[in-house]
Amino acid sequence: MFKFFDQLYPAYNSAQRQILLSILSGIIIFFIFFVMQPFRINLLSPSELLKFSLVYGAVTLSVLLIVTVLLPQIFPNVFIESRWSVGKEIIFTLGVILCIALGNVVANYYLVQVPIGINTFLKMAIGTAIIGILPITLSVALKQKILLQRYKNQSDTLNTVLQNIKPNENITTELITPPVIKLVGDNQSEVLELAPENLWFLSSADNYVNIVFEQKNSLQSVLFRSTLKKMETALEGFQTIVRCHKGFIVNLDKIENVEASAQGLKLKLVQCTETVSVGKTFTEIIKRKVQKS
Repeated sequence: MFKFFDQLYPAYNSAQRQILLSILSGIIIFFIFFVMQPFRINLLSPSELLKFSLVYGAVTLSVLLIVTVLLPQIFPNVFIESRWSVGKEIIFTLGVILCIALGNVVANYYLVQVPIGINTFLKMAIGTAIIGILPITLSVALKQKILLQRYKNQSDTLNTVLQNIKPNENITTELITPPVIKLVGDNQSEVLELAPENLWFLSSADNYVNIVFEQKNSLQSVLFRSTLKKMETALEGFQTIVRCHKGFIVNLDKIENVEASAQGLKLKLVQCTETVSVGKTFTEIIKRKVQKS
């Protein structure tokens, strides 16, 4: 049971998607009240019915925009994807429902002058939570299962491809590979030269790029003040080193295994404890590279 709640789940790191979901949720709430007319609001006049529906839809929209869009921007460390789980998603969603319940208490005072108080809020919160706990848990579990299966299929495909690659064989030799990689940061002292087979991956770190490489038979890392875009340009001639995510560039020759979770694909690299995240286009990239070998 507890293992299920500890499973990884996508965090709220896409503001554009959350804005669209918030707008859609507000529209759905509006139509539920305006068309289905629950809680005896069918007794209202057409103009009052429209007013009630608009207010409740606006409450849902406003709360979702604040909680799922604004808060992750203000407190990014709380919504780190690698630490977000099914259990956190359920608790967070229940918190959203309680916030909507509080907003509805204020809306009721505005609409029909129902006094604002602890008892009023508790009744609204308890009722909302009781109604929402089951569908929330089921929807989160279903989404987690669907996403996990989707990425599991992709990881199985990639692992099969990787197993068919001969050891120490480059994925492609279509272009002549430069003998030495030279990475230069914005600061004058930031220069790193190394052989292609000694580079593991690069990751973005705010205004810096973290470079992981092998030196003296052990993995080292160094921070350069730069962007992944600049580094990607410097690595264009190296066919096995590719951008696999908006925050990662990886050496395909170092992939040991591809792991799947509801958050997406992760690359396990040889001799490396840190995993590399994968964007949606990685499957096609690796297939294309292998086909050219």
